[in-house]
Amino acid sequence: MKKALQVSLIILPIVGGAFAGYLYWKKSSDEQASLQRQVPPPPAASPASAPNPPLVPESAKIIESPAPKGPSLPPLGKSDPFMLESIAHLTKNRSSMRLFNDENLITHIVSTIDNLLRQNIPANGLPVDVPEGGFMVRDQAGVLSIDPANSARYAPYMRLVDAVDAKAVVSLYLEAYPLLQEAYEQLGHPGQYFNARLLAVLDDLIKAPEISPPIPLVQRHVLYQFSDDDLENRSAGQKMMIRLGLSNERKLKAKLEAIRSELMRHLQHDETRTGQAPPPTSPAAPALRP
Repeated sequence: MKKALQVSLIILPIVGGAFAGYLYWKKSSDEQASLQRQVPPPPAASPASAPNPPLVPESAKIIESPAPKGPSLPPLGKSDPFMLESIAHLTKNRSSMRLFNDENLITHIVSTIDNLLRQNIPANGLPVDVPEGGFMVRDQAGVLSIDPANSARYAPYMRLVDAVDAKAVVSLYLEAYPLLQEAYEQLGHPGQYFNARLLAVLDDLIKAPEISPPIPLVQRHVLYQFSDDDLENRSAGQKMMIRLGLSNERKLKAKLEAIRSELMRHLQHDETRTGQAPPPTSPAAPALRP
């Protein structure tokens, strides 16, 4: 039986070899799989669907065009082999490709990253498979909390976090950016920069709170939630970081900080200072133009 869905992102080398573990809390694998089958694919997200205004960098960013390093990029609709091969090279571990879904990979990556600033991530169209086993909860006299042993389920993905190099990640990101931008616009963001959204997501993940166990939970229906309303109302990305476990969270933050620092080396400030694309009549360059 195919493993039931609990995770929206595990490792996305496109932003660091390194997102892991947005958990769809569940009683059992079968219950969560059944629940997923009953939910139709959600429409493209709009600004009104976000519980909080999206984080926007202080200014739009422009990147200089690097010299071509190889053959031209494939069309977006035929880019899966290119991305899978690039990720395999990045991670130096071809067997890791079993973790990735191999259809519409770039679109699924962009869609999931876009939703990390919202409170929930749609269960359909995820770029990776799920960790082994079910989500582990500790019950002590009726008080529920995340079982610290749960963090061990992410070990294969955290090994990839260790393996990838920040400079290599950013190099691949720059090379693939035209495809990422095209996918972002097709998902309902014409005239906006995927790069600005990515920088906002990285900033949000890096600011996730670091909480020592126990982390109390409640189970009002099928899915588990944080009992602390402040945690439950945070972005999907920050809740993902907390659920990884403190050690994994700190390791992932360090990698994301290194990637963000490397990416910023390539950026310049856009005159619009809005975090979004300039009007069509503006001569300014796009946020990223490899």
